[in-house]
Amino acid sequence: MTATHLATLAGHVEIVKELIKGMSEELEKENNDGDTALCMAAYNGKTKIAQLLVEKHFALIGFPTPSELIPVSIACMRGHKEATHFLYSVTAEHFKDFGKNNIILLNDAVFNNMFDIALDIVKNEPHGLGTKSCERCHSALVTLSSMPAAFSSSTRFSFWQRLIYQYIPVQQPDCTRVREYDPGMYKEPSQPLAGLMRFLEFIGIKKIYETKLIHVQALQLLRHICRESSDPIDAEQYEEITTALFRAVKNGITEIIVEIIQEYPDMMWKRTNDYKRDIFQYAIEKRQEKVFSLIYGLDARKVPLITSVDSHQNNMLHIAGYLAPPTQLAHISGAALQLQRELQWFQEVEGIMNARSKETLNKNGETPKQVFTTNHKDLVIEGEKWMKEFATACSVVGALIITIMFAAAFTVPGGSDGDTGLPLFLHKTSFMVYIVSDAIALFTSSASVLMFLGMLTSRYSEEDFLKSLPRKLVFGVFTLFCSITAMMLTFCAALVIMLKGQLAVIVPIVVLASFTVGVFVVLQFPLLFDILHCTYGTIFTRKMEPWLSK
Repeated sequence: MTATHLATLAGHVEIVKELIKGMSEELEKENNDGDTALCMAAYNGKTKIAQLLVEKHFALIGFPTPSELIPVSIACMRGHKEATHFLYSVTAEHFKDFGKNNIILLNDAVFNNMFDIALDIVKNEPHGLGTKSCERCHSALVTLSSMPAAFSSSTRFSFWQRLIYQYIPVQQPDCTRVREYDPGMYKEPSQPLAGLMRFLEFIGIKKIYETKLIHVQALQLLRHICRESSDPIDAEQYEEITTALFRAVKNGITEIIVEIIQEYPDMMWKRTNDYKRDIFQYAIEKRQEKVFSLIYGLDARKVPLITSVDSHQNNMLHIAGYLAPPTQLAHISGAALQLQRELQWFQEVEGIMNARSKETLNKNGETPKQVFTTNHKDLVIEGEKWMKEFATACSVVGALIITIMFAAAFTVPGGSDGDTGLPLFLHKTSFMVYIVSDAIALFTSSASVLMFLGMLTSRYSEEDFLKSLPRKLVFGVFTLFCSITAMMLTFCAALVIMLKGQLAVIVPIVVLASFTVGVFVVLQFPLLFDILHCTYGTIFTRKMEPWLSK
Protein backbone atom coordinates (compact mmCIF):
# COMPACT_ATOMS: atom_id res chain seq x y z
CA MET A 1 0.00 0.00 0.00
CA THR A 2 1.04 3.57 -0.61
CA ALA A 3 1.19 6.13 2.17
CA THR A 4 -2.22 7.42 1.00
CA HIS A 5 -3.67 3.91 1.35
CA LEU A 6 -2.31 3.63 4.88
CA ALA A 7 -3.52 7.06 5.98
CA THR A 8 -6.97 6.33 4.49
CA LEU A 9 -7.15 3.01 6.29
CA ALA A 10 -6.25 4.69 9.59
CA GLY A 11 -8.76 7.51 8.99
CA HIS A 12 -6.24 10.36 9.31
CA VAL A 13 -7.95 13.15 7.37
CA GLU A 14 -5.24 15.80 7.78
CA ILE A 15 -2.46 13.41 6.78
CA VAL A 16 -4.36 12.41 3.63
CA LYS A 17 -4.91 16.09 2.86
CA GLU A 18 -1.16 16.72 3.03
CA LEU A 19 -0.18 13.58 1.12
CA ILE A 20 -2.40 14.22 -1.92
CA LYS A 21 -1.17 17.77 -2.52
CA GLY A 22 0.13 17.89 -6.04
CA MET A 23 -1.27 14.42 -6.87
CA SER A 24 -3.84 13.54 -9.49
CA GLU A 25 -3.47 10.41 -11.60
CA GLU A 26 -1.11 9.01 -8.95
CA LEU A 27 -4.22 8.40 -6.83
CA GLU A 28 -5.26 5.70 -9.30
CA LYS A 29 -2.55 3.43 -7.92
CA GLU A 30 -3.99 0.21 -6.48
CA ASN A 31 -2.83 -1.97 -3.59
CA ASN A 32 -2.29 -5.70 -3.92
CA ASP A 33 -6.04 -6.31 -3.58
CA GLY A 34 -6.77 -4.02 -6.51
CA ASP A 35 -8.26 -1.21 -4.42
CA THR A 36 -7.64 2.51 -4.89
CA ALA A 37 -7.51 4.80 -1.86
CA LEU A 38 -11.13 5.88 -2.63
CA CYS A 39 -12.27 2.25 -2.60
CA MET A 40 -10.64 1.84 0.81
CA ALA A 41 -12.38 5.00 2.07
CA ALA A 42 -15.66 3.55 0.82
CA TYR A 43 -15.01 0.20 2.53
CA ASN A 44 -14.50 1.92 5.88
CA GLY A 45 -17.06 4.71 5.55
CA LYS A 46 -14.50 7.55 5.65
CA THR A 47 -16.65 10.28 4.10
CA LYS A 48 -14.30 13.25 4.66
CA ILE A 49 -11.37 11.40 3.12
CA ALA A 50 -13.58 10.37 0.19
CA GLN A 51 -14.45 14.03 -0.36
CA LEU A 52 -10.76 15.00 -0.48
CA LEU A 53 -9.93 12.23 -2.94
CA VAL A 54 -12.86 12.98 -5.26
CA GLU A 55 -12.08 16.72 -5.27
CA LYS A 56 -8.50 15.93 -6.18
CA HIS A 57 -9.17 13.32 -8.88
CA PHE A 58 -12.84 13.00 -9.90
CA ALA A 59 -12.23 9.98 -12.17
CA LEU A 60 -11.67 7.80 -9.08
CA ILE A 61 -15.47 7.42 -8.71
CA GLY A 62 -15.43 5.02 -11.67
CA PHE A 63 -12.38 2.93 -10.80
CA PRO A 64 -13.72 -0.53 -9.85
CA THR A 65 -12.33 -3.27 -7.65
CA PRO A 66 -11.40 -6.65 -9.18
CA SER A 67 -15.00 -7.69 -8.46
CA GLU A 68 -16.14 -4.74 -10.65
CA LEU A 69 -17.64 -2.74 -7.80
CA ILE A 70 -17.26 1.04 -7.91
CA PRO A 71 -16.80 3.05 -4.67
CA VAL A 72 -20.47 4.01 -4.20
CA SER A 73 -21.49 0.34 -4.49
CA ILE A 74 -18.83 -0.62 -1.94
CA ALA A 75 -19.99 1.97 0.60
CA CYS A 76 -23.63 0.94 0.17
CA MET A 77 -22.79 -2.76 0.45
CA ARG A 78 -21.05 -2.05 3.78
CA GLY A 79 -24.04 -0.03 5.04
CA HIS A 80 -22.19 3.30 5.40
CA LYS A 81 -25.09 5.72 4.85
CA GLU A 82 -23.21 9.02 4.92
CA ALA A 83 -20.42 7.79 2.64
CA THR A 84 -22.99 6.28 0.28
CA HIS A 85 -24.97 9.52 0.07
CA PHE A 86 -21.86 11.53 -0.72
CA LEU A 87 -20.54 9.10 -3.33
CA TYR A 88 -23.99 8.75 -4.89
CA SER A 89 -24.30 12.54 -5.15
CA VAL A 90 -21.15 12.69 -7.31
CA THR A 91 -21.76 9.42 -9.19
CA ALA A 92 -25.47 9.49 -10.04
CA GLU A 93 -25.14 11.64 -13.19
CA HIS A 94 -22.66 9.15 -14.67
CA PHE A 95 -24.34 5.98 -13.46
CA LYS A 96 -25.31 4.62 -16.87
CA ASP A 97 -21.60 4.18 -17.64
CA PHE A 98 -20.98 1.65 -14.86
CA GLY A 99 -22.74 -1.48 -16.16
CA LYS A 100 -24.22 -3.88 -13.63
CA ASN A 101 -23.38 -1.57 -10.71
CA ASN A 102 -26.82 0.01 -11.01
CA ILE A 103 -28.47 -3.34 -10.18
CA ILE A 104 -25.99 -4.04 -7.39
CA LEU A 105 -26.32 -0.58 -5.86
CA LEU A 106 -30.14 -0.69 -6.06
CA ASN A 107 -30.18 -4.09 -4.36
CA ASP A 108 -27.79 -3.04 -1.58
CA ALA A 109 -29.61 0.27 -1.05
CA VAL A 110 -32.85 -1.65 -0.49
CA PHE A 111 -31.17 -4.17 1.81
CA ASN A 112 -29.65 -1.39 3.96
CA ASN A 113 -32.89 0.67 4.13
CA MET A 114 -31.53 3.50 1.95
CA PHE A 115 -34.84 3.79 0.16
CA ASP A 116 -34.31 7.41 -0.95
CA ILE A 117 -31.33 6.32 -3.06
CA ALA A 118 -33.17 3.21 -4.28
CA LEU A 119 -36.19 5.26 -5.36
CA ASP A 120 -33.98 7.77 -7.17
CA ILE A 121 -32.28 4.94 -9.06
CA VAL A 122 -35.51 3.28 -10.26
CA LYS A 123 -36.97 6.68 -11.26
CA ASN A 124 -33.97 7.69 -13.36
CA GLU A 125 -32.75 4.39 -14.75
CA PRO A 126 -34.46 2.34 -17.51
CA HIS A 127 -37.88 0.83 -16.73
CA GLY A 128 -37.81 -2.64 -15.21
CA LEU A 129 -34.54 -2.20 -13.29
CA GLY A 130 -36.25 -3.23 -10.03
CA THR A 131 -37.07 -6.68 -11.44
CA LYS A 132 -33.66 -7.34 -13.03
CA SER A 133 -30.94 -9.46 -11.44
CA CYS A 134 -27.28 -10.20 -12.10
CA GLU A 135 -24.89 -13.01 -11.21
CA ARG A 136 -24.11 -11.32 -7.88
CA CYS A 137 -27.60 -10.65 -6.54
CA HIS A 138 -31.34 -11.02 -7.00
CA SER A 139 -33.53 -8.14 -8.11
CA ALA A 140 -34.59 -5.34 -5.76
CA LEU A 141 -38.13 -6.75 -5.74
CA VAL A 142 -36.90 -10.11 -4.43
CA THR A 143 -34.81 -8.32 -1.81
CA LEU A 144 -37.88 -6.37 -0.66
CA SER A 145 -39.85 -9.61 -0.35
CA SER A 146 -37.17 -10.93 2.01
CA MET A 147 -37.53 -7.94 4.36
CA PRO A 148 -40.72 -8.35 6.43
CA ALA A 149 -39.59 -5.61 8.83
CA ALA A 150 -39.82 -3.09 5.96
CA PHE A 151 -43.63 -3.42 5.75
CA SER A 152 -46.35 -2.82 8.30
CA SER A 153 -48.32 -6.00 7.47
CA SER A 154 -45.51 -8.25 8.67
CA THR A 155 -44.22 -6.16 11.60
CA ARG A 156 -45.30 -7.24 15.06
CA PHE A 157 -46.38 -4.45 17.43
CA SER A 158 -47.74 -4.43 20.94
CA PHE A 159 -51.06 -2.65 21.53
CA TRP A 160 -49.52 0.66 22.60
CA GLN A 161 -46.91 0.54 19.81
CA ARG A 162 -49.67 0.01 17.23
CA LEU A 163 -51.57 2.97 18.73
CA ILE A 164 -48.55 5.28 18.48
CA TYR A 165 -47.74 3.95 15.00
CA GLN A 166 -51.25 4.76 13.78
CA TYR A 167 -51.22 8.41 14.84
CA ILE A 168 -47.56 9.42 14.53
CA PRO A 169 -47.18 11.65 11.42
CA VAL A 170 -44.71 10.68 8.70
CA GLN A 171 -44.33 12.63 5.46
CA GLN A 172 -44.01 10.98 2.08
CA PRO A 173 -40.31 10.69 1.19
CA ASP A 174 -38.89 13.44 -1.01
CA CYS A 175 -36.07 12.05 -3.14
CA THR A 176 -35.46 15.21 -5.16
CA ARG A 177 -32.46 16.21 -3.01
CA VAL A 178 -30.82 12.80 -2.69
CA ARG A 179 -28.22 13.85 -5.26
CA GLU A 180 -27.23 16.83 -3.11
CA TYR A 181 -24.98 15.71 -0.26
CA ASP A 182 -25.68 17.61 2.97
CA PRO A 183 -23.16 16.85 5.73
CA GLY A 184 -25.42 18.64 8.22
CA MET A 185 -27.79 15.66 8.11
CA TYR A 186 -25.19 13.52 9.85
CA LYS A 187 -24.00 15.98 12.50
CA GLU A 188 -24.73 15.33 16.15
CA PRO A 189 -27.78 17.34 17.34
CA SER A 190 -27.31 20.27 19.72
CA GLN A 191 -27.44 19.58 23.45
CA PRO A 192 -31.17 20.35 23.99
CA LEU A 193 -32.13 18.35 20.89
CA ALA A 194 -29.82 15.51 21.91
CA GLY A 195 -31.59 15.31 25.26
CA LEU A 196 -34.99 15.27 23.53
CA MET A 197 -33.87 12.55 21.14
CA ARG A 198 -32.59 10.43 24.03
CA PHE A 199 -35.94 10.85 25.81
CA LEU A 200 -37.91 9.86 22.69
CA GLU A 201 -35.61 6.90 22.21
CA PHE A 202 -36.07 5.86 25.84
CA ILE A 203 -39.88 5.80 25.61
CA GLY A 204 -39.75 4.08 22.22
CA ILE A 205 -41.35 6.78 20.05
CA LYS A 206 -38.19 7.46 18.05
CA LYS A 207 -37.94 3.79 17.09
CA ILE A 208 -41.61 3.64 16.08
CA TYR A 209 -41.21 6.79 13.97
CA GLU A 210 -38.16 5.35 12.20
CA THR A 211 -40.02 2.09 11.61
CA LYS A 212 -43.02 3.87 10.08
CA LEU A 213 -40.74 6.00 7.90
CA ILE A 214 -39.12 2.83 6.54
CA HIS A 215 -42.59 1.36 5.87
CA VAL A 216 -43.71 4.46 3.95
CA GLN A 217 -40.52 4.60 1.87
CA ALA A 218 -40.51 0.85 1.14
CA LEU A 219 -44.15 0.95 -0.01
CA GLN A 220 -43.47 3.87 -2.33
CA LEU A 221 -40.47 2.05 -3.82
CA LEU A 222 -42.48 -1.16 -4.21
CA ARG A 223 -45.29 0.61 -6.09
CA HIS A 224 -42.83 2.32 -8.41
CA ILE A 225 -41.04 -0.95 -9.18
CA CYS A 226 -44.27 -2.82 -9.94
CA ARG A 227 -45.98 -0.07 -11.94
CA GLU A 228 -42.95 1.06 -13.89
CA SER A 229 -41.72 -2.38 -14.93
CA SER A 230 -40.84 -2.88 -18.58
CA ASP A 231 -43.62 -4.28 -20.70
CA PRO A 232 -43.38 -6.98 -21.81
CA ILE A 233 -41.13 -8.58 -19.20
CA ASP A 234 -38.56 -11.15 -20.23
CA ALA A 235 -38.22 -14.68 -18.84
CA GLU A 236 -35.60 -13.62 -16.27
CA GLN A 237 -37.81 -10.85 -14.92
CA TYR A 238 -40.82 -13.19 -14.83
CA GLU A 239 -38.81 -15.62 -12.69
CA GLU A 240 -37.74 -12.81 -10.35
CA ILE A 241 -41.35 -11.64 -9.91
CA THR A 242 -42.45 -15.22 -9.18
CA THR A 243 -39.68 -15.62 -6.60
CA ALA A 244 -40.64 -12.32 -4.98
CA LEU A 245 -44.31 -13.34 -4.84
CA PHE A 246 -43.75 -16.58 -2.96
CA ARG A 247 -41.13 -15.06 -0.66
CA ALA A 248 -43.67 -12.38 0.21
CA VAL A 249 -46.24 -15.08 0.99
CA LYS A 250 -43.74 -16.91 3.20
CA ASN A 251 -42.90 -13.69 5.10
CA GLY A 252 -46.50 -12.45 5.29
CA ILE A 253 -45.95 -9.25 3.26
CA THR A 254 -49.39 -8.56 1.83
CA GLU A 255 -48.36 -5.25 0.22
CA ILE A 256 -46.02 -7.02 -2.21
CA ILE A 257 -48.58 -9.72 -3.01
CA VAL A 258 -51.32 -7.18 -3.77
CA GLU A 259 -49.06 -4.97 -5.91
CA ILE A 260 -47.70 -7.89 -7.96
CA ILE A 261 -51.10 -9.47 -8.61
CA GLN A 262 -52.69 -6.13 -9.45
CA GLU A 263 -49.96 -5.57 -12.03
CA TYR A 264 -49.76 -9.20 -13.21
CA PRO A 265 -53.15 -10.89 -12.48
CA ASP A 266 -52.02 -14.24 -13.90
CA MET A 267 -49.57 -14.52 -10.99
CA MET A 268 -52.51 -15.42 -8.72
CA TRP A 269 -52.56 -18.86 -10.38
CA LYS A 270 -48.81 -19.39 -10.11
CA ARG A 271 -47.70 -22.46 -8.11
CA THR A 272 -44.61 -23.43 -6.11
CA ASN A 273 -42.01 -25.68 -7.66
CA ASP A 274 -42.11 -28.42 -5.01
CA TYR A 275 -45.72 -29.28 -4.08
CA LYS A 276 -47.39 -27.17 -6.79
CA ARG A 277 -49.29 -25.02 -4.31
CA ASP A 278 -50.87 -21.66 -5.16
CA ILE A 279 -50.35 -18.54 -3.04
CA PHE A 280 -53.25 -19.25 -0.66
CA GLN A 281 -52.30 -22.90 -0.15
CA TYR A 282 -48.74 -21.73 0.47
CA ALA A 283 -50.02 -19.09 2.94
CA ILE A 284 -51.84 -21.84 4.86
CA GLU A 285 -48.69 -23.99 4.86
CA LYS A 286 -46.62 -21.09 6.27
CA ARG A 287 -49.49 -19.97 8.59
CA GLN A 288 -49.64 -16.39 7.30
CA GLU A 289 -53.12 -15.29 8.34
CA LYS A 290 -52.96 -11.84 6.73
CA VAL A 291 -52.09 -13.35 3.37
CA PHE A 292 -54.84 -15.96 3.67
CA SER A 293 -57.34 -13.23 4.59
CA LEU A 294 -56.81 -11.73 1.12
CA ILE A 295 -59.01 -14.52 -0.23
CA TYR A 296 -62.02 -12.80 1.35
CA GLY A 297 -61.37 -9.80 -0.91
CA LEU A 298 -61.79 -11.81 -4.11
CA ASP A 299 -64.99 -12.33 -6.04
CA ALA A 300 -66.06 -15.49 -7.90
CA ARG A 301 -62.43 -16.05 -8.92
CA LYS A 302 -61.72 -17.48 -5.49
CA VAL A 303 -63.92 -20.55 -6.11
CA PRO A 304 -61.35 -22.41 -8.28
CA LEU A 305 -58.66 -21.51 -5.73
CA ILE A 306 -60.67 -23.02 -2.88
CA THR A 307 -61.21 -26.34 -4.64
CA SER A 308 -57.74 -26.71 -6.19
CA VAL A 309 -55.30 -29.39 -4.99
CA ASP A 310 -51.51 -29.71 -4.92
CA SER A 311 -49.33 -32.46 -6.39
CA HIS A 312 -50.24 -34.78 -3.47
CA GLN A 313 -53.99 -34.21 -3.93
CA ASN A 314 -54.13 -32.07 -0.79
CA ASN A 315 -56.76 -29.37 -0.80
CA MET A 316 -56.64 -26.29 1.44
CA LEU A 317 -58.09 -28.14 4.42
CA HIS A 318 -55.55 -30.97 4.12
CA ILE A 319 -52.74 -28.39 4.19
CA ALA A 320 -54.28 -26.73 7.26
CA GLY A 321 -54.15 -30.17 8.89
CA TYR A 322 -50.35 -30.33 8.72
CA LEU A 323 -48.28 -28.91 11.57
CA ALA A 324 -47.28 -25.25 11.32
CA PRO A 325 -43.61 -24.30 10.81
CA PRO A 326 -41.69 -24.10 14.11
CA THR A 327 -40.91 -20.42 13.48
CA GLN A 328 -44.62 -19.60 13.54
CA LEU A 329 -45.38 -21.70 16.62
CA ALA A 330 -42.49 -20.05 18.47
CA HIS A 331 -44.47 -16.77 18.66
CA ILE A 332 -47.18 -18.43 20.79
CA SER A 333 -46.77 -19.17 24.51
CA GLY A 334 -47.19 -22.80 25.55
CA ALA A 335 -48.11 -25.96 23.67
CA ALA A 336 -51.80 -25.62 24.60
CA LEU A 337 -52.13 -22.22 22.96
CA GLN A 338 -50.14 -23.42 19.97
CA LEU A 339 -52.65 -26.23 19.51
CA GLN A 340 -55.49 -23.73 19.91
CA ARG A 341 -54.02 -21.64 17.08
CA GLU A 342 -53.74 -24.73 14.88
CA LEU A 343 -57.39 -25.57 15.57
CA GLN A 344 -58.38 -22.00 14.68
CA TRP A 345 -56.57 -22.30 11.38
CA PHE A 346 -58.32 -25.59 10.60
CA GLN A 347 -61.70 -24.16 11.58
CA GLU A 348 -61.17 -21.01 9.48
CA VAL A 349 -60.22 -22.91 6.34
CA GLU A 350 -63.03 -25.39 6.95
CA GLY A 351 -65.48 -22.48 6.97
CA ILE A 352 -64.85 -21.62 3.29
CA MET A 353 -64.80 -25.25 2.02
CA ASN A 354 -67.83 -27.07 0.66
CA ALA A 355 -69.08 -30.29 2.27
CA ARG A 356 -67.51 -32.53 -0.36
CA SER A 357 -64.04 -31.00 0.00
CA LYS A 358 -64.10 -31.68 3.75
CA GLU A 359 -64.21 -35.43 3.10
CA THR A 360 -61.89 -35.56 0.08
CA LEU A 361 -59.03 -38.07 0.26
CA ASN A 362 -55.47 -37.05 -0.55
CA LYS A 363 -52.78 -39.21 -2.16
CA ASN A 364 -52.32 -41.11 1.13
CA GLY A 365 -56.05 -41.83 1.41
CA GLU A 366 -56.59 -39.45 4.34
CA THR A 367 -59.34 -36.92 4.96
CA PRO A 368 -58.36 -33.44 6.22
CA LYS A 369 -59.48 -34.33 9.75
CA GLN A 370 -57.34 -37.48 9.74
CA VAL A 371 -54.36 -35.43 8.54
CA PHE A 372 -54.86 -32.98 11.42
CA THR A 373 -55.15 -35.72 14.06
CA THR A 374 -52.08 -37.57 12.79
CA ASN A 375 -49.85 -34.51 12.62
CA HIS A 376 -50.94 -32.95 15.92
CA LYS A 377 -51.00 -35.96 18.24
CA ASP A 378 -47.67 -34.99 19.82
CA LEU A 379 -48.80 -31.40 20.27
CA VAL A 380 -51.98 -32.64 22.03
CA ILE A 381 -49.82 -34.56 24.50
CA GLU A 382 -47.53 -31.57 25.06
CA GLY A 383 -50.54 -29.27 25.44
CA GLU A 384 -52.10 -31.53 28.08
CA LYS A 385 -48.81 -31.66 29.97
CA TRP A 386 -48.42 -27.86 29.84
CA MET A 387 -51.99 -27.28 31.02
CA LYS A 388 -51.70 -29.73 33.91
CA GLU A 389 -48.36 -28.37 35.10
CA PHE A 390 -49.70 -24.81 34.99
CA ALA A 391 -52.92 -25.80 36.79
CA THR A 392 -50.99 -27.72 39.47
CA ALA A 393 -48.68 -24.79 40.20
CA CYS A 394 -51.59 -22.33 40.42
CA SER A 395 -53.60 -24.72 42.60
CA VAL A 396 -50.79 -24.81 45.16
CA VAL A 397 -50.73 -21.00 45.30
CA GLY A 398 -54.53 -20.85 45.59
CA ALA A 399 -54.58 -23.44 48.39
CA LEU A 400 -52.02 -21.46 50.38
CA ILE A 401 -54.12 -18.31 50.04
CA ILE A 402 -57.24 -20.20 51.21
CA THR A 403 -55.39 -21.41 54.32
CA ILE A 404 -54.06 -17.95 55.18
CA MET A 405 -57.33 -16.10 54.55
CA PHE A 406 -59.41 -18.64 56.48
CA ALA A 407 -57.15 -18.24 59.50
CA ALA A 408 -57.12 -14.44 59.14
CA ALA A 409 -60.93 -14.32 59.34
CA PHE A 410 -60.84 -15.66 62.93
CA THR A 411 -57.61 -14.00 64.07
CA VAL A 412 -58.60 -10.37 63.69
CA PRO A 413 -56.10 -7.58 64.47
CA GLY A 414 -56.54 -6.07 67.92
CA GLY A 415 -58.38 -9.10 69.26
CA SER A 416 -62.02 -9.42 70.45
CA ASP A 417 -64.08 -8.19 73.37
CA GLY A 418 -63.97 -10.78 76.19
CA ASP A 419 -67.65 -10.32 77.05
CA THR A 420 -69.33 -10.00 73.65
CA GLY A 421 -66.79 -11.74 71.44
CA LEU A 422 -66.99 -8.88 68.92
CA PRO A 423 -63.77 -7.46 67.37
CA LEU A 424 -62.50 -4.40 69.20
CA PHE A 425 -62.08 -2.39 65.99
CA LEU A 426 -65.41 -3.45 64.49
CA HIS A 427 -66.56 0.11 63.81
CA LYS A 428 -63.38 1.28 62.12
CA THR A 429 -63.36 1.69 58.32
CA SER A 430 -59.99 0.00 58.08
CA PHE A 431 -61.39 -3.07 59.84
CA MET A 432 -64.28 -3.30 57.34
CA VAL A 433 -61.74 -3.11 54.51
CA TYR A 434 -59.81 -5.88 56.25
CA ILE A 435 -62.73 -8.25 56.62
CA VAL A 436 -64.25 -7.62 53.16
CA SER A 437 -60.93 -8.06 51.34
CA ASP A 438 -60.28 -11.21 53.42
CA ALA A 439 -63.62 -12.64 52.27
CA ILE A 440 -62.95 -11.72 48.65
CA ALA A 441 -59.52 -13.35 48.81
CA LEU A 442 -60.99 -16.52 50.34
CA PHE A 443 -63.81 -16.82 47.80
CA THR A 444 -61.77 -16.01 44.70
CA SER A 445 -58.91 -18.31 45.69
CA SER A 446 -61.44 -21.10 46.31
CA ALA A 447 -63.00 -20.50 42.88
CA SER A 448 -59.53 -20.49 41.33
CA VAL A 449 -58.56 -23.80 42.96
CA LEU A 450 -61.84 -25.42 41.90
CA MET A 451 -61.35 -24.26 38.32
CA PHE A 452 -57.78 -25.56 38.17
CA LEU A 453 -58.92 -28.87 39.66
CA GLY A 454 -61.50 -29.00 36.89
CA MET A 455 -58.72 -28.53 34.37
CA LEU A 456 -56.74 -31.39 35.90
CA THR A 457 -59.68 -33.76 35.45
CA SER A 458 -60.65 -32.65 31.91
CA ARG A 459 -60.55 -35.17 29.07
CA TYR A 460 -58.12 -33.12 26.89
CA SER A 461 -59.49 -33.99 23.47
CA GLU A 462 -58.47 -31.88 20.46
CA GLU A 463 -61.71 -29.84 20.50
CA ASP A 464 -61.30 -28.94 24.19
CA PHE A 465 -58.21 -26.88 23.37
CA LEU A 466 -60.21 -24.57 21.10
CA LYS A 467 -62.58 -22.99 23.65
CA SER A 468 -63.26 -25.06 26.78
CA LEU A 469 -59.79 -25.31 28.30
CA PRO A 470 -58.67 -21.74 27.45
CA ARG A 471 -61.84 -20.36 29.08
CA LYS A 472 -61.12 -22.32 32.25
CA LEU A 473 -57.55 -21.07 32.18
CA VAL A 474 -58.68 -17.44 31.81
CA PHE A 475 -61.13 -17.75 34.71
CA GLY A 476 -58.58 -19.51 36.92
CA VAL A 477 -55.77 -16.99 36.32
CA PHE A 478 -58.10 -14.00 36.73
CA THR A 479 -59.58 -15.24 40.04
CA LEU A 480 -56.09 -16.09 41.30
CA PHE A 481 -55.00 -12.53 40.53
CA CYS A 482 -58.04 -11.17 42.37
CA SER A 483 -57.26 -13.35 45.40
CA ILE A 484 -53.61 -12.21 45.53
CA THR A 485 -54.66 -8.57 45.25
CA ALA A 486 -57.30 -8.97 47.97
CA MET A 487 -54.81 -10.80 50.20
CA MET A 488 -52.36 -7.90 49.94
CA LEU A 489 -55.17 -5.45 50.67
CA THR A 490 -56.09 -7.48 53.76
CA PHE A 491 -52.49 -7.36 54.95
CA CYS A 492 -52.26 -3.58 54.42
CA ALA A 493 -55.58 -2.97 56.24
CA ALA A 494 -54.33 -5.03 59.21
CA LEU A 495 -51.16 -2.90 59.39
CA VAL A 496 -53.19 0.32 59.35
CA ILE A 497 -55.26 -0.97 62.28
CA MET A 498 -52.30 -2.13 64.33
CA LEU A 499 -49.84 0.73 63.68
CA LYS A 500 -52.37 3.54 64.26
CA GLY A 501 -51.16 6.22 61.86
CA GLN A 502 -47.46 5.37 61.73
CA LEU A 503 -47.20 6.45 58.07
CA ALA A 504 -43.41 6.19 58.00
CA VAL A 505 -43.84 2.44 58.37
CA ILE A 506 -47.18 1.91 56.65
CA VAL A 507 -46.42 3.65 53.33
CA PRO A 508 -43.24 1.66 52.44
CA ILE A 509 -45.01 -1.61 53.31
CA VAL A 510 -48.02 -0.70 51.14
CA VAL A 511 -45.64 0.13 48.27
CA LEU A 512 -43.95 -3.26 48.65
CA ALA A 513 -47.33 -4.98 48.66
CA SER A 514 -48.25 -3.15 45.45
CA PHE A 515 -44.94 -4.25 43.97
CA THR A 516 -45.86 -7.89 44.63
CA VAL A 517 -49.15 -7.47 42.77
CA GLY A 518 -47.29 -5.69 39.96
CA VAL A 519 -44.89 -8.61 39.57
CA PHE A 520 -47.83 -10.96 39.09
CA VAL A 521 -49.33 -8.59 36.50
CA VAL A 522 -46.08 -8.34 34.55
CA LEU A 523 -45.46 -12.09 34.57
CA GLN A 524 -48.95 -13.48 33.98
CA PHE A 525 -51.10 -10.82 32.32
CA PRO A 526 -49.37 -11.04 28.90
CA LEU A 527 -50.32 -14.73 28.88
CA LEU A 528 -53.84 -13.86 29.98
CA PHE A 529 -54.23 -11.27 27.22
CA ASP A 530 -52.90 -13.75 24.65
CA ILE A 531 -55.48 -16.32 25.75
CA LEU A 532 -58.29 -13.75 25.68
CA HIS A 533 -57.31 -12.55 22.22
CA CYS A 534 -56.99 -16.08 20.83
CA THR A 535 -60.20 -17.35 22.46
CA TYR A 536 -62.59 -14.42 21.97
CA GLY A 537 -60.96 -12.64 19.03
CA THR A 538 -59.72 -13.70 15.62
CA ILE A 539 -56.46 -13.41 13.75
CA PHE A 540 -58.24 -13.35 10.38
CA THR A 541 -59.83 -10.39 8.57
CA ARG A 542 -63.07 -11.66 7.07
CA LYS A 543 -64.40 -8.23 6.08
CA MET A 544 -61.78 -7.64 3.40
CA GLU A 545 -62.28 -4.88 0.83
CA PRO A 546 -62.04 -5.98 -2.83
CA TRP A 547 -58.42 -5.50 -3.82
CA LEU A 548 -58.24 -6.98 -7.34
CA SER A 549 -59.93 -5.03 -10.11
CA LYS A 550 -61.89 -6.91 -12.78
